[in-house]
Amino acid sequence: MNLLSFTYAKYFSRAKHLTLITFLNVCVSSSGLAQGLPKPSLSIDFDPVSLEKIGAQYPDGQKFSFVEGKDGRPAVEFHGFNRSSVIKIPNSEKIQFTDGVTFDLWVKVYGDEGMDGWGNLIQSGGNMTFLAKSHGRNGFILASEKNEIFPPYGNGFFDSEDLTWKRRYCNKDPSFRAVEFGQWYRLTAVASSKRGTFIFINKNLVSSCLNARPSFKASNEQDLFIGRFKDKWYPLHGLIQDLRIYQVALTPEQVAGLP
Repeated sequence: MNLLSFTYAKYFSRAKHLTLITFLNVCVSSSGLAQGLPKPSLSIDFDPVSLEKIGAQYPDGQKFSFVEGKDGRPAVEFHGFNRSSVIKIPNSEKIQFTDGVTFDLWVKVYGDEGMDGWGNLIQSGGNMTFLAKSHGRNGFILASEKNEIFPPYGNGFFDSEDLTWKRRYCNKDPSFRAVEFGQWYRLTAVASSKRGTFIFINKNLVSSCLNARPSFKASNEQDLFIGRFKDKWYPLHGLIQDLRIYQVALTPEQVAGLP
């Protein structure tokens, strides 16, 4: 057992949930994995008809592209700093959270050319936003930080100026290597006001912030933005498909059992 799974197991042991000891390599029958999975509060398929049905809006116009993604599924392609755009999902009960949230999506990031902290284009090491509710100042973000100068985040991290979302003192699976640019990967991001925040890549737990006890009070007042903050900040250069939102913090076993 590596450091990450040990820390996670130790935490749950204190909570008397000893069945959650194996996290990075869960060996459960497929029938068992499917049990106890909640339904998503919102499923977003990135084709024009599906987005229209859920009331999606395009504040910058349609500067993004609808494309064929992984396994022939519909995807949306964002074009980065020079053609920044965003999809807005108006706030509703389906994207408001009490004690936890799980975002499950497929993503592909083209490269690390992005935006720095002053709003300038940089050629390497920039952050890119997958989801924002609706800005780090008044909600939280789920973003890509591929640059390994800033461990333990790799291909995904939560962040917010609300200190309950703090991402310091996180544990990382030492065997994890960030997914290469241009490759699809499944990002499952879990936030619990009781357990902390967790990032899974291709259903493997790769980082955990057990000291984070996020509050959803501010974010529950915000719309959901896909591909960028609600304003110009940290646009994505890449693709997203099959976004599923759960109003609970899934366990590692449940993540392993996601369809």
